Amino acid sequence: MHYFFRVKKVLLVLTFICFQWLPVWPAQGACTSSNTSGSIKIGSSIVGGSVVVCASSSSAKTTTAVKSSTPSTPKKVVTPIKVPAPPCVIKVSSVAAINDPRVPGCSYLIIAPITPVISAPKSSSSNTTAVSGASDQAAFTPNQVGISSSSSSGLVGQAVIFGAIAGQHSRSGVILGKYAQVDFTPVSYDWSSDSEVGSGGSFAASWTTEGVHSVSLTVTYAVSYSFGVGWIDAGMIPSTASTSVSVTSVTLGTPAKRSPPLLVSGNCSIRPGSYGC
Repeated sequence: MHYFFRVKKVLLVLTFICFQWLPVWPAQGACTSSNTSGSIKIGSSIVGGSVVVCASSSSAKTTTAVKSSTPSTPKKVVTPIKVPAPPCVIKVSSVAAINDPRVPGCSYLIIAPITPVISAPKSSSSNTTAVSGASDQAAFTPNQVGISSSSSSGLVGQAVIFGAIAGQHSRSGVILGKYAQVDFTPVSYDWSSDSEVGSGGSFAASWTTEGVHSVSLTVTYAVSYSFGVGWIDAGMIPSTASTSVSVTSVTLGTPAKRSPPLLVSGNCSIRPGSYGC
């Protein structure tokens, strides 16, 4: 049974150490949050004893591409044959174009065929959009919690008064070129020392045994941040502190032993030779 509790204690200590030294993992996943500030999407994540605020943005760039259309097949230009009154000259493009029977009183003149005019192909434009994005993040840590005490030493049974050194404060930084502010507001104070526990901004403790006794404090901060528009809750961050008091017992001095009274027959100052002087 004792071996089980020792192993459990070791595992708890290792877990605490790993938690304290946990690295700040990238919080890009938090940027998928629906919270937005203008064209920027924002989010947050509590990592260890810090809050990571992240932001991502995307911008669209439009380009114009020129695409040539396929020219249509030119239509054949046919010159109509007019029948003028005689005498007349009829212009045709070929011998095959001469009417048969021929028009009486008219002569035929064969001329080169008219070359059809082919217009240049028209160009059409199409818009394409290229999307580029950027992301950034920053970690913010609250102030270290402190403990004040009325004395660093005391006596058995004597009360010592402790106070929490923690209050509302802010941190600020720049993410994606925009100003970000994070607020830390204490919402609870939890004290403990040996078998005594308490809550609030102050705590009184006394001990029945000599030795060095420790006092611990855990302050829980409510975290919120602003990225230009409104405030967004990010969660809770606990912060701890501890101090110690040296306790001793009251030492009673030994009273001095009084000599028994002397019986004299007279005033020794006036009659030094009196009995008992």
